[in-house]
Amino acid sequence: MALWQFCIELIPEQWIALNQQKITNYYTNDGWDFGDAWRNYDLEIEVIVDGYMPRGKSWSDQMVLWGHDERHDIQLYRDNDQIEGLTIRIDLREDAKAMILTAVSIAQELCCDILVGDERKAIAPSVDELAKAAARSNAARFVRDPYKFVDDSVDRS
Repeated sequence: MALWQFCIELIPEQWIALNQQKITNYYTNDGWDFGDAWRNYDLEIEVIVDGYMPRGKSWSDQMVLWGHDERHDIQLYRDNDQIEGLTIRIDLREDAKAMILTAVSIAQELCCDILVGDERKAIAPSVDELAKAAARSNAARFVRDPYKFVDDSVDRS
């Protein structure tokens, strides 16, 4: 993930309703692990996302990619046909309004909530709430002032 990309995960809302208090337990050294959240999920994810973005070239046979990996993209991860995750990355170097609307629309169609990785919390799909979360994100801080972002990061280490 590029520093200018605001990264969110879509998680089935029924799973979130049952596991809201345990979300941080699903963060590992490799990132978020929400494979359990997608068990028994039966909506046609690929068909729905195909309606919003063109497919891109994936670097993995376990991932379907829409968009471009250095700009706005959507990544669907599978392991033996089992969904492991659905990630949306929004490029904050450019106007992100359309992609935020796309992310919210997809979340609504898939009956998903949105996990804001920087904040480690789930929000209901809302353009206003997602735009506010994007504005507070590390990606936004980097885009606003890359030198300060790096200095602040070094200071915290």
